Amino acid sequence: MENSTYIRRKPAISVIIPCFNHGEFLDETVESVLSQTFKNYEIIVIDDGSTDAGTLHALDRLEKRYPQIKIIRQSNGGPSNARNNGIKISRGEYILPLDSDDIIEPRMLEKCHATLSKNPKLGFVYTYTHYFGAEDFVWKNPEYNFFDLLSSNQTTVSALTRKKAWEEVGGFDEDERNGYEDWEFWINLGDHGWFGMLIREPLFNYRKAGKSRMGTTELKYQKAVGYIREKHRHLYSKESLEKIKKEWKSGKGDNILMNLVAKLEGAGLYDQALWKRHPIAAFGRLVPVRVKRKINSLFGKRIFDTSYYHRS
Repeated sequence: MENSTYIRRKPAISVIIPCFNHGEFLDETVESVLSQTFKNYEIIVIDDGSTDAGTLHALDRLEKRYPQIKIIRQSNGGPSNARNNGIKISRGEYILPLDSDDIIEPRMLEKCHATLSKNPKLGFVYTYTHYFGAEDFVWKNPEYNFFDLLSSNQTTVSALTRKKAWEEVGGFDEDERNGYEDWEFWINLGDHGWFGMLIREPLFNYRKAGKSRMGTTELKYQKAVGYIREKHRHLYSKESLEKIKKEWKSGKGDNILMNLVAKLEGAGLYDQALWKRHPIAAFGRLVPVRVKRKINSLFGKRIFDTSYYHRS
């Protein structure tokens, strides 16, 4: 097998795939890695306590078909715990977390590795995101800006990251369980001087299958914001924000619209397909529940669904 030779030498990249009951997509995810033009990598799959029979069968099948792939089985500890445990045993200089229902384009590792290896002070590299499945569109992630990152997530968890940087910040925060652990991780990297860079190509494919694990309610988003601001409160003081904004010259150029979309999407407020199908329902995501109730009462009918979006 052409790909079986990569395990015989120390890999440059370790692809970490946490898996919890997403076995129906696991083969597709792994195949997207095996199809990479960059061959010096290893794959580590972490079964995070899956209970679904189909997923367990898929893991067994994968183990038999590709003996070079490491499969770690553990009790359920959440995505951050699974990623951290996989990274701890990884051998690569760079790491790529990849969820078990997502896929990457054939040249993603090659292009991200080339960028990181040429920039030793760079912490991670990310790309545009192609949403597929329930929706189909390309999100042009904003250029990296640490100041903007403090208020909205600009990237995805599937970014090629320097393992040294992961070690310095203590990995992914396993106490952050609101679905935004990657956002906190990027902020933590920036706090330690490890910044990111964007590759303007849609090399990462994010599967949209209805409601995601992260969910779309602002309730989770606000909890995540509160957690991040408390953990990194030294970054959010007025003096610190002014200093960081000056250093990064935030709010200039084409990033304004991109950052606005990123904030709306991160809060569960932006859904391109919903705007096309049901613009009133989409607009309702921007309106507090108490206001929607007043509008419904004023018109004497249910214009807005007050249970659809949790916002007080």
